Amino acid sequence: MHFKKSILFFLIFVCQLLSAQNLVPNPGFENYSSCPTDILEGKYSNTNALENWDYFFLSPDYYHSCNQGNASIPTNMAGNQTNVQGGNGYVGMVLGISEQTDAREGIFTELTEELEIGKEYFCSFHASLAESSAYAINKIGLRFSNNVQQLNYFPSEYILPGNSQIFTDEIISDTSNWVFVSGSFVADSAYQYISISNHFNDTETSIEAIDFNIPFYYSYYYIDNICVSSNPSNCVEKTTANLNLSSSKQKLKIYPNPNTHVCHIELPETQNKIKINIINLNGQVLISETKENCKKATIDTSNLAPGIYMAEVKENEKFHYSKIIKK
Repeated sequence: MHFKKSILFFLIFVCQLLSAQNLVPNPGFENYSSCPTDILEGKYSNTNALENWDYFFLSPDYYHSCNQGNASIPTNMAGNQTNVQGGNGYVGMVLGISEQTDAREGIFTELTEELEIGKEYFCSFHASLAESSAYAINKIGLRFSNNVQQLNYFPSEYILPGNSQIFTDEIISDTSNWVFVSGSFVADSAYQYISISNHFNDTETSIEAIDFNIPFYYSYYYIDNICVSSNPSNCVEKTTANLNLSSSKQKLKIYPNPNTHVCHIELPETQNKIKINIINLNGQVLISETKENCKKATIDTSNLAPGIYMAEVKENEKFHYSKIIKK
C-alpha cells in the first residue's frame, strides 16, 4: 500500500511539474522547417520557415545562423545582435512607423495548453532595439487571446489598444544589450494564443528619437526567449556569456560618426593583430583590413554609398561590433 501511494504521489508531482513548464512552443525561435530565406527576397515574410509561429500583422522577419545572407546572426539586415542564451535564432519586427499611423508587425503562436481561469501566470521576453532604428518606443508586450486574425496591410481598426496583458511602460532604446521584460497576470479567460507586438495605438505609445540621420523612420526590435508559466522560477532572467558578448559592442569607439570619407576605429587597448570588416545590412563584407600592433585604425569609407554599416573587429577570439553611418 505504501508503495502504491508513493507511485501515486510521484505521478501527481510529475504532472504538476509538467504543467508548470513554459507554455510557449519554440520560445527561443531555434526550430525551423527550413532555413529562413534572405529578407525581401520576393517573399512577404520569411517567418513561414519558423516552426510553431506565424505573422499576424504585416511582415516580421526571422533570423537564424543557418542563413548566410541578410537574415543571419549576429549581423543582418537590421543591425547586429547575438542570441540571448547562446542559441541560433530570434525574430525582428517593426513596432512603429512615423509615416504610417498605427502600423505594426507581430507574430503569434498557439500555447501548448490553454490558460486556467483564475490562475496567475508569469511571463517574460527579451527585446533589443536594432541599429537601423530612427527612434525607440515603449508598450512592447504580450497579448493573450482566444483567436488571432492575420492581416497583410495597415487597417488601424485592427490594432487592439491597451490589449496587452504584459507590456513595458519604459522606452527600450538599448541597441547593445537585451532588455529583460517580465510581469504576471491572472487569466480571466481560457486563452489559447499569445502574440507579441505593440498592441497599443500611436497616441498611447511614447517615442524617443535615436538618430535622425537614419533614412528609415521606424522602430525595429529584435525579440527572443518568450516565456509563459504558472511557475515564476521558469521565467526569470538568466545571465549568460552571450549577454556579456553582446555588451562587448560598447568597447569600440568610432569617430566621426556619421562620416563622409574616413572614420577612425579605436579599441580600449593595443592589440597585436586585429581584423576589421565593414559589413552592409545585407551581410556583405565591403571592406576587410588586417592591422598589427594597433589600437586605432583609420578606414577609408569614400567608396561606400550613404547608409548604415556595421564595423566588425576581431581581436584574438573576441568580436566587437558597432554601427557606422556614411553620409
